[in-house]
Amino acid sequence: YGEDSLFGAQLLDSIDEAEPSDYIPSAPLDDPAMMLGSGDIQKLNGFLLTAKKIAGSDDDTKLTQATEAVEGLLKDGYHPIVYCRYVATAKYVAEQLNAKLKRKFPDISAFAVTGEEGDSEQRSEKIKNMSNEPRRVLVASECLSEGINLQDWFDAVLHYDLPWNPNRL
Repeated sequence: YGEDSLFGAQLLDSIDEAEPSDYIPSAPLDDPAMMLGSGDIQKLNGFLLTAKKIAGSDDDTKLTQATEAVEGLLKDGYHPIVYCRYVATAKYVAEQLNAKLKRKFPDISAFAVTGEEGDSEQRSEKIKNMSNEPRRVLVASECLSEGINLQDWFDAVLHYDLPWNPNRL
């Protein structure tokens, strides 16, 4: 009832948004009127501990599989884009891809471009600068879903965070 009407747009993959949002939907947690019980807080802390424990390890199976997919694309000569839903995810994936792929591809450059990068012109400039990299992976949030032509420098796509609503694809 109440929480769904207040926070549904942030939590669900709506296609009614004027601009895609790549920020973590934290409004329900930030709302001072929202009362979390001790059980909810305990669950959230458990999720946080688990996330910290598996970050960057082989236990992060989603990252491991994405790394394998990107590695295959790079071996075949592609310059892939990895789309992520949120800024924090894009930064994490770019950092991890750089670390994990450097062993096989010392010249790899994985960059995150998110809504934090400024306006469309600033993001476009950062992407153009990447075009000089011999082996490049763009990790992007939804801020690049419209307005910037990427096909000149990138030729494969991997969706890291598939949305619940297929219309978003």
